[in-house]
Amino acid sequence: MPTTALSIFVASTVASLSLDCLLHPLDTIKTRIQSREYNLPSRGTKLNARALKGLYQGLGPVLVTSFPGAAVFFFAYEGTQSKIASTANNELSPSTVVLTDISASCIAEVAACFIYAPTEMLKQNAQVAMPASNTISSSMTLSHQKPEALPRETLMRSFKNMGEARTLWRGYWALLAHNLPWTLIQMPLYEALRRYIFCSKPQIKNHSSENEDSSYYKKHDSLDLVINSGLSAAVAGGVTGVLTAPMDILKTRVNLDVSDKKSSGTKRVMKAAQDIIKTEGLRGLYRGCAINSFMAVVGSGLYFALYEGGKQWLGE
Repeated sequence: MPTTALSIFVASTVASLSLDCLLHPLDTIKTRIQSREYNLPSRGTKLNARALKGLYQGLGPVLVTSFPGAAVFFFAYEGTQSKIASTANNELSPSTVVLTDISASCIAEVAACFIYAPTEMLKQNAQVAMPASNTISSSMTLSHQKPEALPRETLMRSFKNMGEARTLWRGYWALLAHNLPWTLIQMPLYEALRRYIFCSKPQIKNHSSENEDSSYYKKHDSLDLVINSGLSAAVAGGVTGVLTAPMDILKTRVNLDVSDKKSSGTKRVMKAAQDIIKTEGLRGLYRGCAINSFMAVVGSGLYFALYEGGKQWLGE
């Protein structure tokens, strides 16, 4: 079945919006665990009732750019794969296939991160922006926050404190430093696992007789595709979540420290790494790793199952 632009857009939109709504509370908890303010000695390091309030803060900005970002990623990813395959007349060696997956994922992530960068900064600052008398506060709002301020008011004040609009993209390099290794590990591993599962399983249609309904087998072949895609993505996501855990907390720290408007993106990442190692040691780089890996397993599995299932349903 040829993949159309409409199939990619609709399938990626459904998958991204569904997962954002489902996993946002866990993402909020992870952001608060990784933030510098939450890790102050006076606040402790364990979750408490106050840290579990307002778990859907920051969801609004995410929903605005979630589906266009996902669409851009899959347009670029599948478009690059198709272009390379057509250039080689679909005669690619196993090593070339892997290189194709790596190249496609790299191009797609660079493009998608440009859309996600401002949203990620707004989202994470909203996730930690709460009334000072109740719970965690971000570093950029502590000095100006009123105790009775509502989360939304605090977020708007934080947005104004960012200054110029380009400040929203200051977290681009930190986001790319996290997402690019993530994608370069996850996507080739996902494709390899998916190809291995498909190649090792006998095709249902090979066991059908001429008198049996072909639509029945087509339906089961499609179901196999969805299930195998979900399982492959879950395994790939879990492995990637553990390997890229240090970059995840660095991305969080850079996004929350918007008061630093002079340093370049690279310097901000290096500064965040030095600060974490100095105050928490190497273990600090893996703060939030458990919840991040759990989200990667569940999120990646459901995301790619919904995406592949959506394309199959639209194609039929």
